[in-house]
Amino acid sequence: GSFDFRDKTLQVEVQTASQAGWVETYFQLYADSGNYLLFDTGAGSFTCDAWVNGVRDRTILSWDGSRFWRYRHDSEANTLNFETSMDGATWATRKTVAAAFPLHALKASMGAGAWGTGNGAPGTAAFDNFRLERYRPLFPLSDNFNDNTRDTARWGAPTASGVTVVEQNGQLQITPPAATTGYDGYFSPMNIDLSDARATVEVVQSTGLVYGIETAFLLADQSGNYMLFDVGGGGFLLQQRVSGVVSRTLLPWDAAQYRFWRFRHNRAADTVNWETSPDGVTWTTKRTVPTPFPITNLQTQLYAGKYTATTTAYTAIFDNLRIERNEGGKAR
Repeated sequence: GSFDFRDKTLQVEVQTASQAGWVETYFQLYADSGNYLLFDTGAGSFTCDAWVNGVRDRTILSWDGSRFWRYRHDSEANTLNFETSMDGATWATRKTVAAAFPLHALKASMGAGAWGTGNGAPGTAAFDNFRLERYRPLFPLSDNFNDNTRDTARWGAPTASGVTVVEQNGQLQITPPAATTGYDGYFSPMNIDLSDARATVEVVQSTGLVYGIETAFLLADQSGNYMLFDVGGGGFLLQQRVSGVVSRTLLPWDAAQYRFWRFRHNRAADTVNWETSPDGVTWTTKRTVPTPFPITNLQTQLYAGKYTATTTAYTAIFDNLRIERNEGGKAR
């Protein structure tokens, strides 16, 4: 079957490459016999081949044992990239060519073979973990909190005294102080680009409709502008602040219907949408505004706090934070 490769990555893990003598192990992305990309290794060399309209563009590399091979389409540059990785996490670009043939109906193949004789022990090529998926350069900030420890590359250390911020039971749990005021949570030291993308979090438990305490999910720039989901004593607040001016939508709180919160940028309309879902599958737009400020460098914040000392403390619980491109990738 064929697939649309625009804004996608296609990868495979090569657990073992057949290397001896006149043999090869290959991984191919192709439109037809004259238009394709090919990873090929054999007899100690590693080849990245691009064929466009029957013309070959070949790069020969030394075999370094990279277990993961992938093709990546960069829609902004409209290029096709050959990339390799030792661990499937950190990738190196080995070759880049212009995307000069249509990408909406491509196929893939993998295999091994021999082009010569006398191969008494050619070895076995072994593949695993074949994956076709949307390219998500924003994915490193996503966090399912399943490791039960703060990832210091994603999140700064909590600093407010009296606030308990802990990953446990595969969740992020934040409890404001019992007898005083205070706010804290997770704040990203790395920033995200929300262009044609979405940021989603599951609110397993909020502090609810209790006066003086709140649970919030916020995207902010470096100038004090922000977009905010917030639930507290006044209800469910969808708010933005731009150049000191605040505008908002206030809704009655419904914990079941609003279990998932999502910011989504619509590139075609150039709007930002506040969206909610009971299950993370079916979404409803609750607020839409023209993109209020540049959204290419935003900090992610998940926090809870008390602004009235006498209020009883409750625990806010977050899970499954996802930063990802919209369905279909970059609009063109």
